[in-house]
Amino acid sequence: MNRRIVYTRAGGPDVLRLVEEAVPEPEAGMARVRVEATGVAFADIVQRNGLYPAAPPFPFSPGYDLCGHIDAIGPDSETDLRVGD
Repeated sequence: MNRRIVYTRAGGPDVLRLVEEAVPEPEAGMARVRVEATGVAFADIVQRNGLYPAAPPFPFSPGYDLCGHIDAIGPDSETDLRVGD
């Protein structure tokens, strides 16, 4: 199962929800990254408060910075990336 933070509207920390869902398989041309750690940037907070001018539509999972490793690559993907990178 995949766990992630999601918010469906702007607001304070109370709008954040932890959701669990099936881990999706990567599509062609995509790689899936197993996230080991992520940070909270000031832009994440501004966006959550509804003040970021180019915010994506809701629902949204915050996070611009992460580290992890590739655990799957989509079929027929032409890439130098490898599982484990």
